[in-house]
Amino acid sequence: MIEKLFIGKATPVIQNGKIISNNLKKLRISVEQLEARLRENGRRWILKMLQSPEEPFPGKSH
Repeated sequence: MIEKLFIGKATPVIQNGKIISNNLKKLRISVEQLEARLRENGRRWILKMLQSPEEPFPGKSH
């Protein structure tokens, strides 16, 4: 509980393969900044998923 006071609550920016623009605005982050952070943190598969949402997540099958 004390941890939440210092760190705060996580704000999702991607849900069901789509960017939540309202949350990006709240966090004052542009789509370009989000993409850069994903690249920096080795999350390139998320970028690929956002570019072609009809494909399944890596390691998951439909």
